[in-house]
Amino acid sequence: MRLIGYARRLLSMPPHQAARLAAAYAGRAAVRVVRRGRAMGGHSFGPLREGAAPACVGGAAPIELLRFYVDPAWQGRGVAQSLMDAVVAEATTRGAKTVWLGVWERNPRAIAFYAKSGFRDAGSQPFVLGTDRQTDRIMVRAI
Repeated sequence: MRLIGYARRLLSMPPHQAARLAAAYAGRAAVRVVRRGRAMGGHSFGPLREGAAPACVGGAAPIELLRFYVDPAWQGRGVAQSLMDAVVAEATTRGAKTVWLGVWERNPRAIAFYAKSGFRDAGSQPFVLGTDRQTDRIMVRAI
C-alpha cells in the first residue's frame, strides 16, 4: 500500500471530471490504496479536513474524515482497512491527534467497520440531504 499524489489520481479521469474534483477538494488531502501498482477499489478515497469539530468530538487536534468509499466490487477484500490505515497515516502526518467522522445512523455496515477500526460513538448531528433531515452518528478515534 502507498499514498499517491492527488494530481496523479486526477490523471486517470476525463479532464472535465478532474477539474470538477480538483475544485471541490481544493486544499484537502485525498488518498487511494495502491497495491503492486494497481489501484484497489476504483475511486476510493478519504479526504481529510482540518478545523472546528462538534463539541462531542472532544479530542486534541481533530481532523475530519469527510468521505470514505470503497467500490462495491472490492468490499470485503481488505481494501477498506488498507484505506483507513492510509487515512490515519495522512492524518498523523498533518499533526492530527484525533480523527472524527459522521456516518448515517442507518448504515450499520459502515458503523461496524468504523468501530472495528477503533472509532467510538461520541454523539450525533443533523445531516440534510436535499429537503430530508437525517441523523449522522459522530464517531471518534484517537491516533
